[in-house]
Amino acid sequence: MKVTLCMGSNCVAMGNMSIQTQLEDLKEFLSWDSLEIAFEQCLGQCKVNESASPVVMIDGEVILSATSEVVMEKVMEGYRREMPESDI
Repeated sequence: MKVTLCMGSNCVAMGNMSIQTQLEDLKEFLSWDSLEIAFEQCLGQCKVNESASPVVMIDGEVILSATSEVVMEKVMEGYRREMPESDI
């Protein structure tokens, strides 16, 4: 699973640094080597929609106005699909 965080100034100011920290903690806690956390300077979504920030992309799916709850839920859904024997 690849999670790409927009690191443009709007997205950072609106919470992507917090989401980054939570993703890194989750990856370490689960020892989930196939979880890739990537960064883009700007995904450009705020140029189209001013209220888009923060923007996160999960396996190509763009999430606008992302919250840590929504991102973590989608990431955990991917984890459960990838690791079906997991109790988490």
